[in-house]
Formats: sequence, structure tokens, C-alpha cells
Amino acid sequence: MPLKIAQKINFKLFIPISVGLTAFFSIFCKGQAEVITHWAVYFAVLVNFYMLHTVVRELIVAGKGQEKPDKFIMFAYSLGKLLVLFGALSLGVLFMGNRIIIPVLNYAFQIFALCASFLYKGE
Repeated sequence: MPLKIAQKINFKLFIPISVGLTAFFSIFCKGQAEVITHWAVYFAVLVNFYMLHTVVRELIVAGKGQEKPDKFIMFAYSLGKLLVLFGALSLGVLFMGNRIIIPVLNYAFQIFALCASFLYKGE
């Protein structure tokens, strides 16, 4: 299966930007519980990105006509994405209260970091 979607992401660029952004947003957390919660939400975001990658890969394979998409895997990963995000946000609200905006902003910036690392492969 000649798919190169994962190879188009520059992980040497994404990982430092991603960890740096999360560390920057950790500055705004109050107390150790909020910092741990913030990093837990960050790892949930990474799991979410992986699940997104899997669903997109299935759709690309189907679009190229190489093989039929596995609809169960697509459904399971899509449902898993929702559960992971809602679980992480629930955990964040439980420990951070109305300061949940910090991990939510971090999530938004993580999307930009992923796009930037996708666009600037630097071949």
C-alpha cells in the first residue's frame, strides 16, 4: 500500500514545536494538579491526531480505489476520537474548572503546529 501521508509530516519539526507549545501553556497553570492535567490533555490530543491519521488514511485508500475502506475501523476510530477528546476535556474540567481554556487553546495551537510541520517538510 503506497501511502505517504505519514511521511509528509515533518516529525523533526512537529515534536519540538508541539512540546514547546505545551510547555509554554503549562506556565499558565496553577499548581501541580493543573500541570499534570494539562499534559494528560496533551497526550490525549496526540492520540486524537493518530486516530485522525488512521481515518484519513482509510479514506485516501478508498479514494484511490486501491481497496475498500474498512468502515468498522473508520467508525471505531471516529468514535474513539470523540471519546478521547470528551474524556480529556472532562478530566480538565474536573481538575482545572474554568481554566480549561488553557488546554483548549493548546489544542488549537497543536493543530497549527501539525499543519506547519505538514507544509514545511524541508526535503
